[in-house]
Amino acid sequence: MKIIIGGHDEKWNTQISGILEKDTVGHEIETERRGISLLEKIKSTKPELVVIDLLLPELDGIGVIEQVHEQDMDEPDFILAVPPAMKDRMHCFQGLKKTWVVEKNMDAPVLLSAVHSLMKTDKRKWSDNAFVNMRMVSGMMQEDMEILVTNVIHDVGIPAHIKGYRYLRYAILLAVQDMDILNSITKQLYPEIARKYQTTPDRVERAIRHAIIVAWERGMPEQMQEYFGYALKQGTGKPTNSEFIAMIADKIRLESKIKSA
Repeated sequence: MKIIIGGHDEKWNTQISGILEKDTVGHEIETERRGISLLEKIKSTKPELVVIDLLLPELDGIGVIEQVHEQDMDEPDFILAVPPAMKDRMHCFQGLKKTWVVEKNMDAPVLLSAVHSLMKTDKRKWSDNAFVNMRMVSGMMQEDMEILVTNVIHDVGIPAHIKGYRYLRYAILLAVQDMDILNSITKQLYPEIARKYQTTPDRVERAIRHAIIVAWERGMPEQMQEYFGYALKQGTGKPTNSEFIAMIADKIRLESKIKSA
């Protein structure tokens, strides 16, 4: 995907570029720091996606988006990054077409989720007001997802003091954003967690397995059965790492759809 990152802060541009460069899907990435220059670059390079900071010199993010839609040019999708302080003023962005609005301090899972969702979107289905607010990025805000994931992990009896708790929590968040990551759990998921926590993929795998076993041995099989049901492996009854992560991620995704409905 051809992507332009438009932000006045070079550090932010580099951060966003770094996240996109590590994506499993290859992207062609350019950056621009000023609104007018960004508008010209959109005209000349015809990107499929623009990740744009609201606060740009010369012409702000909203101005750039509006100019693109008013002028006769190929219209990219936009991810508009706004300060967290504007969370309660989402109505300001409801007139923007083909625009996802996220917090500027978004982390990698939120950004990649938005990018992957836009890549899968049939562009013919965009409405005149295809506005997606912060609570619609994967269904809910990142902090809401983190709270829900934490609650589920507590429900099944995994203690917070063991290493597997942190690894499992992050694994579920990644899976909520992109379930395809579970198709490559050893080559993609475990290494990603290992990079975040400065450890090895093997240790991540063992720690997550240990966390699941600890929960089971603490006497929570009924709660496990409620969450996992038929997916539990016959014989031992314990879910595998991938089953555990997948079933909880599915539950979170369902909850997010209910909350955003």
